[in-house]
Amino acid sequence: MNKRRYPKILFIIGFIANIIFHFFWLFMPSMIFLIIGIFSRPFTYLGLGLFGLDFVLSFIEQYRIRRSFLETSDHPDFQAFQQALSNEGNWLKNLHDLMNQSVQSDETGTEDENESKPEVEKETI
Repeated sequence: MNKRRYPKILFIIGFIANIIFHFFWLFMPSMIFLIIGIFSRPFTYLGLGLFGLDFVLSFIEQYRIRRSFLETSDHPDFQAFQQALSNEGNWLKNLHDLMNQSVQSDETGTEDENESKPEVEKETI
């Protein structure tokens, strides 16, 4: 059986995004304290401490995302997403093809739904 794998570049991108955006409330004060720390050593330590905490929490969060991706899922859309990222070759192209297929199937599905609904005439008062 082909073992599912999580692309390393997605882990790195997600990790950096978590540092900056997900834990913004730690990232911004740590940067401010590090800038102030240029002039005062205690602020340097405070900024490094906050940034270290941000780093650790971001790594844990990204590891949880990776672990949930590698687990089996009963949801068919997520299974297709897992398959697209896990296939050999260019994962980005596979993901792009999956999104195109999804959009095309949604467009044909909404056209079919619109055709099957009878039109209701509006009454004037």
